[in-house]
Amino acid sequence: MNNYEEIKNELINKLITLYSSKRSDEFLEMFEGELVVLAYLYRESNEISPSNISTKFEVSRARATMILNALKNKGYVELIRKKDDRRKIIINLTDTGKNYITEKLAILNEKIINFIKEFSAEKTQTLISLLNDIIDIIIKKQENNK
Repeated sequence: MNNYEEIKNELINKLITLYSSKRSDEFLEMFEGELVVLAYLYRESNEISPSNISTKFEVSRARATMILNALKNKGYVELIRKKDDRRKIIINLTDTGKNYITEKLAILNEKIINFIKEFSAEKTQTLISLLNDIIDIIIKKQENNK
């Protein structure tokens, strides 16, 4: 077995361990599905439409609609038709949605600060650098596949 094969297997095992850890579930939930959409809506100042969500998170329009309907049913967002073009829908966070995501972001911020303290600022900067490299590789591959 060559070195790449061993490294690949070790990386896969570590990623599986990380993904299956209950502690990572609490952390990773903020970066998927409904919560990441709420965080995006909370931080974005422009008008957001369902198609913006679909494009931003690279999900189908059907998946974006499912997420938005779930958030609407929970009272976190309202979907408003634009007065000047009734075909267009704008997504607004409700006060309940703002309160919910503010609480979740505060918990996430605390976890990240604790992670940095435990891991060290230097190692965290190295991790950020590696994640940037991974993102660059993924984006290049996506662009090459277009």
